[in-house]
Amino acid sequence: MSEFDAAFNESVYNDAPINWRYWVRQMPTLTAAEAARLMSGLDPNIFSKLENGPNQNAPNQVLKNAKNMQRLAKKKGMQSATPGEWMKWAEIYEFKVHDLFRIEAETMADEQKEKDSALATEASQQSAAATGNIQQKDGEPYLKKGANKRATVDAWVKWQARDKVQPTDKQESLAERIQLVADKWGYESERGSLSIATIIKLLPPEITGGRAKNTGKKKK
Repeated sequence: MSEFDAAFNESVYNDAPINWRYWVRQMPTLTAAEAARLMSGLDPNIFSKLENGPNQNAPNQVLKNAKNMQRLAKKKGMQSATPGEWMKWAEIYEFKVHDLFRIEAETMADEQKEKDSALATEASQQSAAATGNIQQKDGEPYLKKGANKRATVDAWVKWQARDKVQPTDKQESLAERIQLVADKWGYESERGSLSIATIIKLLPPEITGGRAKNTGKKKK
């Protein structure tokens, strides 16, 4: 069945579309009664009893599917679960699941996997930075919150400068923007917070006239 057909049938059964955002995305768990109705395309607020009312037009097979789900869930002790867990449960017992419930549950599960993966990556990067094992992301040196070695700070400031420099920048304006990033994440050098003066000293010489490397030679 297509998504359009599922939405059409759902509107016929309930005389209105189901608020899937509320039921699947905002409700952390669903009771067996709620899940049985939703997985059959029935709105729990409208079908408090699994019977057709004046404005309900659910086929008998749909009502029977919901009743069987709810009855088996009770027998198996499945009283409450997340939408994704109900999906897996229905698949195990070979129940037909309303397509829009399936789409919402699978989409939410995919989004959660992406969030978990991002959190795991961030935790790994923070752990590596905390031990001095600097990770790279698009070439950017990572600093840990708090004190960092001078060489690491120097590399980070130079990367930030090349990434953020604008044609109209002066040393101070560029250094101020870099300082804002450092302050936001709590990055410091071994001597404490990164001052504007310190950042200016670390700017690459090719950017806004930053201090060139001291060669030890004096001008004649």
